[in-house]
Amino acid sequence: MAPAIRRSLGATTSKPDEEACDDACDWKTPGGDLQLPSEKRDVYKSCFEDGIDPDTGLACGDERICYECFCKTALQQSMYEERSYCNRFQNVLLVATAAQALSVVVIVTVNLTVKLLIQWLSRLEKHHTRSKETRSITWALFTTQVLNFAVSIVVANAYLPRAQEAMEGSRARLIFFGGIYSDLTPNWYRDVGKPIMVSHLVGIVVRITLIGIPILLRFIKVKRRTKALTQAQMNAAYMGHEFQIAIRYGEHLTAIFVCWIFSSGIPLMYWSCAISFALHFWVEKYELLKVCSYPINYSSDLAKFVASTLPISTILHLLGACWAYSVIGVPRSPLAGGGARPVLETVALAFRGLWKHTTGLTAKQVCQAGCPS
Repeated sequence: MAPAIRRSLGATTSKPDEEACDDACDWKTPGGDLQLPSEKRDVYKSCFEDGIDPDTGLACGDERICYECFCKTALQQSMYEERSYCNRFQNVLLVATAAQALSVVVIVTVNLTVKLLIQWLSRLEKHHTRSKETRSITWALFTTQVLNFAVSIVVANAYLPRAQEAMEGSRARLIFFGGIYSDLTPNWYRDVGKPIMVSHLVGIVVRITLIGIPILLRFIKVKRRTKALTQAQMNAAYMGHEFQIAIRYGEHLTAIFVCWIFSSGIPLMYWSCAISFALHFWVEKYELLKVCSYPINYSSDLAKFVASTLPISTILHLLGACWAYSVIGVPRSPLAGGGARPVLETVALAFRGLWKHTTGLTAKQVCQAGCPS
């Protein structure tokens, strides 16, 4: 979501027309990649700052705009290796940083809002049993949070020109597959993977905090029990809240699926999930046994639903691994040798039309962020 937000914010920043930049500047390769020749770097920067060509000592002409053309475009495309050269445009970097922070805040806030909304809506559905109600809440919370956490941010930043052409003239074209990433390049991990990882960690802190608040309030009520004037006040001091089993199941399912989808490309996901489940085990165990009121009996509906859903995460994990490890520029594995390599190459060649029509990019364009050549 961060690059999408950054592009929207960047649209309000004035920048020379790209055609004017192409006419005046030598700032792209013949293939269309953004690249500034070494002999032009000092010239363009001097023309922008002083208006004087350092090589000739004469006033610059149209080349005055080249430094701005290159730097604003490079920084908006997440080429942060140019931040030292483009130090005159720190505001673009500020927008990029703010966009990443905003994307994390949006993901966490939406997840919390969805949780409250689903609890309210479930009561309006008037389920016949509490077991069916908890299953409905778990399913709704799990699907909406996975869509918000994992799917929306990927779709918002995916670049699929063929899909864009198919949606020509529709409003969906403004939302879907108009990003800048056609594969898991290093910049994708920096601009998309990083917010996903940070959101996951922030979500752990938020969930533990929300569990800890009722525990703290219960502790305060027990401490003040000696000031109770009525039996009802005394009873309230010892009355715990209801353990939200449906919410916890939904949140843990979301954590498992998000981890399994992205963990092949982001191994830190394994650690974050391990930390999440370890913390929740001890905190929720204390909450359930020491703080909450005695829970009601549930049927096996919820447990069966979770057990039948978990295998899907394995399939998504395999798909995510294939996606992460098949990025253009990744060195061939020595393990895929012998008879396995010809089979894999045959399958890849059979689908070469699909790869071509999916991205429309050259290998160099996909890997311009630093993939091995």
